[in-house]
Amino acid sequence: MSNLILESNTTTSIEQLQSKTKPIKMTASEMDKEPEKWEFYELYNGEPFEMPYSKPEHAKIVAKLSYLINHWIINQGGYGITYSGEGGVRLSELNRYSYDVAWNYELVGEGKIPEKSMSLMVEVISESNDVEKMLQKIQNYILHGAVEVWIILVHAQQMQVYYSDFSAKLYSKDATYVPGDWMKGFSLKVADLFI
Repeated sequence: MSNLILESNTTTSIEQLQSKTKPIKMTASEMDKEPEKWEFYELYNGEPFEMPYSKPEHAKIVAKLSYLINHWIINQGGYGITYSGEGGVRLSELNRYSYDVAWNYELVGEGKIPEKSMSLMVEVISESNDVEKMLQKIQNYILHGAVEVWIILVHAQQMQVYYSDFSAKLYSKDATYVPGDWMKGFSLKVADLFI
């Protein structure tokens, strides 16, 4: 059982913190001091939230979307850089997230966690995701520079697209989604994510 020092004379386990009604508050800088302890945690308005391991269906969709975007870049005259595999963004001292897939116009600074959203942020949603935290994450992605946020709904086999004006549109499995000029030439058959 790992321990966290809250005050100079108080030691509390992570498990005990999660069972209390008043959540622990901390900053991304505090988490950075003990990366091995906080590696599998996101930070939502200063509250650490443990991220479970991805299930195979989740990982399969992440791999397919990454492939489809990279295929567009390499074989269809696309542009930009794709990131996947639980990359991270640190949007403020109180908000640090991992994402499933991201795409950006240009290379993001290597060797450090980005401090703004990439142009496209993607989350694959399954039953283990907390809806309130996901809505908070979507809002912060947009507030910190995302042009669009794509939410892949695994069990419904749908994709919800959130735009920079905070509007959203749901695309069914039989739809083809075409982003605007910001990702010119890319299109996505939603069904391709689920085969």
